Amino acid sequence: MNYKSNFFPSEKHLLQIKKWLPIGFSNWYCIAKAFSQKNLIVFTENDFPIGFLSYDIDGILVNIKLFQIKRDYRNKGFGRKFVNEMLEEFKKNGILVVELYCAPEDSQFFWEKMGFIYFPDLKLKDKRIRMYLPLVETFEPNNQIISNDVIQLWNDHSGIADRKKPTWTWNVTEGKLEKPIILPINVKWQICIKSNNKIIEKSTVCRCSLMKNNFTDFLIIESV
Repeated sequence: MNYKSNFFPSEKHLLQIKKWLPIGFSNWYCIAKAFSQKNLIVFTENDFPIGFLSYDIDGILVNIKLFQIKRDYRNKGFGRKFVNEMLEEFKKNGILVVELYCAPEDSQFFWEKMGFIYFPDLKLKDKRIRMYLPLVETFEPNNQIISNDVIQLWNDHSGIADRKKPTWTWNVTEGKLEKPIILPINVKWQICIKSNNKIIEKSTVCRCSLMKNNFTDFLIIESV
């Protein structure tokens, strides 16, 4: 058998998927839209689709929208193989982090096995199970200041953060980050950037000049 991931499926693949989806499947429009936007990947056996994944992409962030394996191919390792190939391809194309909502909720166990991490409680209204996976090694915080240049982050807004020690501290060496900072955040949290022990910027995350992206639920900093 010849199994492969196809990042550029044909209309024939799309119609074949439609035939094996369960009756009453409610997200066909999302699949067709992803196909038209070239955001649909299919996993094939001898060029017949046995699984698919749709996604949105925003710069260096991918959001997985739908993922499904044909029923008679489940629990046989195809899902794991498909996702691994998909993640590797995203990484090759410069994606730094992948996120998703677990639907159905019991899919969380599969994604957990794939290395995905549960989103922390960011005091957001959305109560769905949300997970994410950095595709690169990240710059881990060190809560001790050992450099004259640091990035500090509080998991609270400015009124409270000013009375607390920072929750995370990253020491910057010679104005450079060893690796990207990737962290789920609330945009109302406070961030502070110091250079030569002097504050050069202190604001909410959403106003921070280092936030060169639109990923309002992630702090993603590649350089300073």
